[in-house]
Amino acid sequence: MNHLNITLEMLSKMPALYINEVLKNMRGFQGATVRFGNTGKGIAMNYQITYPNGHIRTIHGKGHKNFEKTDEFNSERISIEFSLKQITSIR
Repeated sequence: MNHLNITLEMLSKMPALYINEVLKNMRGFQGATVRFGNTGKGIAMNYQITYPNGHIRTIHGKGHKNFEKTDEFNSERISIEFSLKQITSIR
């Protein structure tokens, strides 16, 4: 399975407001993970959060609201999973 090559270093260069909104949507769940997708220029990447109970939520990078067109992004067009701890560490 191929994934987009998105690293913590790349994410650390995203605006703090963007990362803070991702963290807000992760809701502080220690078992939550996030995967990022890049369908545009990488300015406000869409992302997918998997909560500890297995629920998957897809979110627009701009506005950080639910992505209504799909329940789950194509696994070949999103990054590897990043934990809440990893995302918190780049803030």
